[in-house]
Amino acid sequence: MCDYNSSDKKPCPFRVVAAWKYNERTFQIKSIVKTHLCARNYKFGSLVTSNWSNLRRTCTVGVDVNLGGINYFKRFYVCFKAFKDGWKKKRCKKVIGLDGCFLKEQVKGELLTAIGRDLDNHIYPIAWAVVIVENKDNWSWLIELLVDDLDLGGGYTYLMARQPETWCTTFFTTRFACEAIENGISECFKSMIKQMRKKPLVTMLEEIRIYLWKGFITKGIVTP
Repeated sequence: MCDYNSSDKKPCPFRVVAAWKYNERTFQIKSIVKTHLCARNYKFGSLVTSNWSNLRRTCTVGVDVNLGGINYFKRFYVCFKAFKDGWKKKRCKKVIGLDGCFLKEQVKGELLTAIGRDLDNHIYPIAWAVVIVENKDNWSWLIELLVDDLDLGGGYTYLMARQPETWCTTFFTTRFACEAIENGISECFKSMIKQMRKKPLVTMLEEIRIYLWKGFITKGIVTP
């Protein structure tokens, strides 16, 4: 509930009633009154600095609108600034694995991932997206966002000018060839987040974020 109160204004009616889901380790909203009569005023002083925010990150939500004008979730894409900067600043080999995996339990859909390979041949997560179904439209959407984030205009243009059946090393010149001919980096990442994919959508995305940020801090790619 909102505890704002003032002698010259009515109490704010905003309320959220939620229940703790023990097995899923998250809250489920039971009811909500969205009306706000106040504006939040956070007073954290010097505790909150620009270092807390991940400026220039890309978070994009896609929705479908029904005939009644109501928005329904369609897809969500995220690429953090530190992750894409690390890839662009030559901390990674110029190869990206694209793959998808199913979400588990009650939440249905798929998680599409773009995974790189660092100079030690370790996996380097770059971006990921939650979609209702894995299809050409959703993959094209993710790739277009990834191209913008990583400035991949040249490689993307080269592939789009060719027929998909020629997207293999047999048809590439030595200038574009890469020894990474398997999808192990993507399969490894899917295995790492196997339990997370059983969680509700928001909880899953938050756990993936925390898990990856801890890894990046350990490697010294970002500082806390």
